[in-house]
Amino acid sequence: MLAEIRDAFFKYAPFLILIPLWIIIRIKNRPEELKPIVYYLILSVLTQAVSFIFWMSKINNLPILHIYTILEFIILSWFYYILLKKDISYFIFISVALLFTVFSLIGSVYIEIFFTFNTISRSLASLVFIFLSVLRLLKSLTVEDMAPNKNNKGVDYITAGFLVYFSGSIVLFSFSNYLNKLAYGLLLNIWSIHTLLLVLLYSAITIGLLRYKIK
Repeated sequence: MLAEIRDAFFKYAPFLILIPLWIIIRIKNRPEELKPIVYYLILSVLTQAVSFIFWMSKINNLPILHIYTILEFIILSWFYYILLKKDISYFIFISVALLFTVFSLIGSVYIEIFFTFNTISRSLASLVFIFLSVLRLLKSLTVEDMAPNKNNKGVDYITAGFLVYFSGSIVLFSFSNYLNKLAYGLLLNIWSIHTLLLVLLYSAITIGLLRYKIK
């Protein structure tokens, strides 16, 4: 019974992302910081749907993750640039995004082939977004000219969601290729933790979006 519940959670919980996607579409006069979140949610929905189809068809879906990692990094770099553009220059964000893209492509071709988990790229991206999330949250607590309003609180929930997700997932990302050698049942239990982290992320994004004005 527990195994059936776990399997159902593992398969279907990621599709909870449709809730924040539905909410963000209905937000009036969508502010600048939510524009990259729209693209992030759409990218995640498409990636999860295709990956799920591949997984159910017993086709290796890891090449999709390599592409997703690069696109996710670019979109979230855009998001954090909007939040931190007074502290970090546009040139730095563009340079880091370009360097990460080149590094990831080289890694996917020569270090970690497309049909294995891109451990290095995912871990590096997690470290970058953990740093940016902490920086943003510290700024929201200390900057005096940031008037407290629902939008600021909303984006802080979203940022906190990314912080929790990437902080919790970095261990899984770092040791994923080792974990994949474990027995299937144990492996599924471990990756269910990742699914739980996704649920926490989508919940935080949903709460954050509800702070904005809905149509």
